[in-house]
Amino acid sequence: MPQLPVRDAWFNEKRFRFLDAGMTPMRNAHVYAFVHGFTPSGQPLFVQGQYNIADTVPGDPFYSPLWLVNYVVVPQNYIPNSIRSEEDIFRNNYHIEVTGDVSNCPVVPQGTVAPGFMVVPSWYRNQQIFYVDIGLMPFKAANFYVFVRESNGQLMRISEQNDVLDSVPGSPGYSPVWRINWVFPPMDYKPNSIRSVRQLFATGFLISPTKQFINCPVILVRYR
Repeated sequence: MPQLPVRDAWFNEKRFRFLDAGMTPMRNAHVYAFVHGFTPSGQPLFVQGQYNIADTVPGDPFYSPLWLVNYVVVPQNYIPNSIRSEEDIFRNNYHIEVTGDVSNCPVVPQGTVAPGFMVVPSWYRNQQIFYVDIGLMPFKAANFYVFVRESNGQLMRISEQNDVLDSVPGSPGYSPVWRINWVFPPMDYKPNSIRSVRQLFATGFLISPTKQFINCPVILVRYR
């Protein structure tokens, strides 16, 4: 049974753990949730038993796990899961309420275990798929610092050094999607002697921001 890896990182000199859901483009795809309408306060009345419908999966040219949430408003006599594709939604001319919310939902193989999160079935072009329900998120990236050395023209991660984060849940600027920043310490650097962004910036080490983003929600703090 496949399991997404859980790794250690530092934030403000405390050890945290995050789920590594892999690299992600910083763009949106779409997901469709079915509702019968909304309460007076605007809360959706979901169609019980209906799976959400995604418009992309890994391997598609424009795949992203960062899904813009759309509500499909269907009548009371709608049969759950009688619609299983974006094309069928449009063909039936149901009203679509665009929310602007972004839900973090990486698609994974059936049977995948994602510690700390539920793996949920969905539809894509009439085929059942599965995704990790990481939840709503701001459409922005925090910063993730990876310590590396260059060897024969290749960047090699310093395996003994935990990554350093600039935010965690509850702190300003947190996002489960991170921009990768390469950190180049000197050869005599002792791994894990830097455990915070403040300490890192004080060293003057070369830091190289990238255009690569990784999907790594923080799931646990370990005070040691």
